[in-house]
Amino acid sequence: MKEINVTPEEYELLLELHQSRQDKKEAYRLNIIILLAKGYTHKEIADALLIDERTTRRYKEIYLKHGCEGLLEENYFKIPNTKQACFLQ
Repeated sequence: MKEINVTPEEYELLLELHQSRQDKKEAYRLNIIILLAKGYTHKEIADALLIDERTTRRYKEIYLKHGCEGLLEENYFKIPNTKQACFLQ
Protein backbone atom coordinates (compact mmCIF):
# COMPACT_ATOMS: atom_id res chain seq x y z
CA MET A 1 0.00 0.00 0.00
CA LYS A 2 1.28 3.46 -0.87
CA GLU A 3 1.71 5.86 2.02
CA ILE A 4 0.47 8.75 -0.12
CA ASN A 5 -1.35 8.97 -3.44
CA VAL A 6 -0.43 11.61 -5.98
CA THR A 7 -1.53 12.10 -9.55
CA PRO A 8 1.03 11.68 -12.34
CA GLU A 9 0.99 15.48 -12.71
CA GLU A 10 1.65 15.99 -9.00
CA TYR A 11 4.45 13.43 -9.13
CA GLU A 12 6.10 15.25 -12.06
CA LEU A 13 5.80 18.54 -10.19
CA LEU A 14 7.45 16.98 -7.13
CA LEU A 15 10.32 15.72 -9.29
CA GLU A 16 10.75 19.09 -11.02
CA LEU A 17 10.72 20.98 -7.73
CA HIS A 18 13.14 18.50 -6.17
CA GLN A 19 15.61 18.85 -9.04
CA SER A 20 15.39 22.64 -9.12
CA ARG A 21 15.89 23.29 -5.41
CA GLN A 22 19.06 25.12 -4.42
CA ASP A 23 18.22 24.63 -0.76
CA LYS A 24 19.07 21.05 0.24
CA LYS A 25 16.54 21.09 3.10
CA GLU A 26 13.72 21.77 0.66
CA ALA A 27 14.94 19.04 -1.69
CA TYR A 28 15.15 16.65 1.26
CA ARG A 29 11.53 17.32 2.29
CA LEU A 30 10.32 16.86 -1.27
CA ASN A 31 12.36 13.67 -1.57
CA ILE A 32 10.50 12.16 1.38
CA ILE A 33 7.16 12.85 -0.31
CA ILE A 34 8.45 11.37 -3.58
CA LEU A 35 9.54 8.21 -1.77
CA LEU A 36 6.18 7.94 -0.01
CA ALA A 37 4.45 8.30 -3.38
CA LYS A 38 6.66 5.53 -4.79
CA GLY A 39 5.39 3.18 -2.10
CA TYR A 40 8.14 3.28 0.49
CA THR A 41 6.95 3.17 4.09
CA HIS A 42 7.77 5.74 6.74
CA LYS A 43 10.03 3.19 8.42
CA GLU A 44 11.89 2.35 5.21
CA ILE A 45 12.49 6.03 4.46
CA ALA A 46 13.53 6.80 8.03
CA ASP A 47 15.97 3.88 8.05
CA ALA A 48 17.46 4.78 4.66
CA LEU A 49 17.81 8.51 5.38
CA LEU A 50 18.82 8.08 9.03
CA ILE A 51 15.96 10.20 10.32
CA ASP A 52 13.10 9.64 12.71
CA GLU A 53 9.82 8.22 11.40
CA ARG A 54 8.06 11.17 13.01
CA THR A 55 9.91 13.45 10.61
CA THR A 56 8.57 11.58 7.59
CA ARG A 57 5.06 11.68 9.05
CA ARG A 58 5.34 15.42 9.78
CA TYR A 59 6.39 16.18 6.19
CA LYS A 60 3.56 14.02 4.87
CA GLU A 61 1.08 15.90 7.06
CA ILE A 62 2.40 19.26 5.87
CA TYR A 63 2.22 18.11 2.24
CA LEU A 64 -1.36 16.86 2.62
CA LYS A 65 -2.47 20.11 4.27
CA HIS A 66 -0.44 22.66 2.30
CA GLY A 67 0.91 20.92 -0.80
CA CYS A 68 4.43 21.43 -2.12
CA GLU A 69 4.37 25.06 -1.07
CA GLY A 70 4.18 24.04 2.58
CA LEU A 71 7.48 22.16 2.29
CA LEU A 72 9.40 25.02 0.71
CA GLU A 73 11.63 27.15 2.92
CA GLU A 74 9.80 30.43 2.43
CA ASN A 75 6.57 28.85 3.68
CA TYR A 76 7.89 26.11 5.96
CA PHE A 77 8.26 28.22 9.10
CA LYS A 78 4.94 29.99 8.61
CA ILE A 79 3.05 26.78 9.37
CA PRO A 80 2.63 26.59 13.15
CA ASN A 81 3.22 23.27 14.84
CA THR A 82 0.70 21.94 17.35
CA LYS A 83 2.27 23.73 20.33
CA GLN A 84 2.49 27.01 18.43
CA ALA A 85 -1.09 26.68 17.18
CA CYS A 86 -2.35 26.18 20.75
CA PHE A 87 -0.34 29.17 21.91
CA LEU A 88 -1.73 31.38 19.13
CA GLN A 89 -5.36 30.62 20.04
